[in-house]
Amino acid sequence: ESQLREIAAHFGITLDKEQLMSRCPKCNAAAFRLVPKDSVRERVSERIFEIVEEFFECGGCLKVFWMVRKG
Repeated sequence: ESQLREIAAHFGITLDKEQLMSRCPKCNAAAFRLVPKDSVRERVSERIFEIVEEFFECGGCLKVFWMVRKG
């Protein structure tokens, strides 16, 4: 984290925690929407489907994402 701050300071980049993970890594779209769990059943592994309650879909490429708690 300190390296990221150092790089941002060096290049004059403003970091906003709300914006850090706000774009799709596949298509760079900034539009995610919460989708019904059943709509992703065939698009994620069975284990992920069992343990995750909320799924999000990219509005650009339709890739499915979910949040994971660390710890």
